[in-house]
Amino acid sequence: MFDLENNTDDLNGIVMPRFDLAQSKKIETEDVKDNSIAAQISTVFSASGISALMSHPEMDSLPTASQQYVQRKFEARKNCTFNHFSTKATEHGNKFELKAIETFIEKTGFAVLHTGENQRTLKYGDSTVAHPDGLIYRELDNINFHEISATVEAKCPYNREIHKSYLGITDAQSLKAIAPNYYWQIACQQLCADCDLTYFISFDPNPNDGIPRLHYAKIVIPNDDIAFMKKRIALAEDYLHLLESEEANTVAFKPSNAPIIEIAQLPKVQIELSDVAIYHNEPATLIQKIAQQAGSLVFDMTTAKGRDACRSHAAQIVKCIKPALDASRQLAGDAKRIIEKDLTFRKEFEKGVREIADHHRQPLTEWEAEQERIEREKREEIERLAAIEQAEIDYQAAHELALAENELFDLRREKQAREQAERLAEDERQRVFNESLAVERAVKAEQERIEQEHAQQAQLERERTENEAHRKTVHNEIFRALCENGIERDVAKAVVVLAIEQKLARLMISY
Repeated sequence: MFDLENNTDDLNGIVMPRFDLAQSKKIETEDVKDNSIAAQISTVFSASGISALMSHPEMDSLPTASQQYVQRKFEARKNCTFNHFSTKATEHGNKFELKAIETFIEKTGFAVLHTGENQRTLKYGDSTVAHPDGLIYRELDNINFHEISATVEAKCPYNREIHKSYLGITDAQSLKAIAPNYYWQIACQQLCADCDLTYFISFDPNPNDGIPRLHYAKIVIPNDDIAFMKKRIALAEDYLHLLESEEANTVAFKPSNAPIIEIAQLPKVQIELSDVAIYHNEPATLIQKIAQQAGSLVFDMTTAKGRDACRSHAAQIVKCIKPALDASRQLAGDAKRIIEKDLTFRKEFEKGVREIADHHRQPLTEWEAEQERIEREKREEIERLAAIEQAEIDYQAAHELALAENELFDLRREKQAREQAERLAEDERQRVFNESLAVERAVKAEQERIEQEHAQQAQLERERTENEAHRKTVHNEIFRALCENGIERDVAKAVVVLAIEQKLARLMISY
């Protein structure tokens, strides 16, 4: 079904060093081990998480999801904390990763160094790192290594269906379609290693049904995507430096070198009742006078004093409304003929003054809106991660249930076979008491019955096998269709499981 010999060609003309175990161990043991990989991944842009920066390629700026990723890195740096995420899938991968690389070495003869605990930390700039599962060097001598020819990325899927899907990965284009997260991980590895080739390995330690246990493909990331990654990393670094600077939270609200205004320094904004009488027919003139009193102030939204000053200034402006309206009402009471003008005045005056107040309060309004957006996106991220975790739990439960049902079916079939054998033995004991003709007829009838029963059992077994194969085919078609339409693999898996369990209301699977 799959020809592994097609995967073993050399590195596009580059002469690869053959594997020398003693030489490999000597080089690896002399390299300083990095025992803080988990900490590095939590505080820098890592190859395993770099796909968070790669969404929405049509945007010239950093998307919201990418900003959240940078914010998490900033918080980890600031608090000196890091997270170590582990699931059954990651534990399975770690358990068989070295076995996968050893099998790859046996198949190709390549010298793959810096594996397991001896992984090298490769860097691009000050904020981006990669830890490939292995490295292949262009040239080796006794104890030194030189230019990197290729990186090695080994995957050991916990779910065999995922391994089967990885068999379709033959180049960068198919990797991007089937596993986009790993595509960008490998792109980051090649950027950090300054090489243009990666061997992507998928390994199943317990294959069956003729599926190869080892599959690998040569991945060469196009230059356009490498350039796009560099651009996104630069934007992310700029944003990270912005968060780390002293004025990180004020750039969106305060021009550079703007003065800090406090309450004691606010200009006095008030209205004289005589002004209302003078400008009763000219509300725009009175509004302009208040605008001149209010002035053009810039407030520092990073300090409580600055925000309080902005709030107080806007409130003082609004306080001009009531005395002016009171004076206007008094004038209107003295002369009914100006009632209509009075109503117009009130409306225009209140609107104009509120616009002035809103204008002066705008920095505070924007700051409050920004804080609300940040909190909302944090809540959404927490809910999304919880949903992914629950989907994984549900999937594992469904898988274990299916295994239990298969075991129960086998026990029932064994019981039926045992009961049938007991009945045949009893018939044999009774046969000696019959006449020869009756014995012949009984034997013939029993044979026909056995043949018919065997035929029925064979038919049931075929139908069960065909039904299971058909259901798997339908599930895989739906899963691939969801992935091809941009839905993340974990989410696609969760949707298929929920549909199988008929938990999506009217959305059901037709077989």
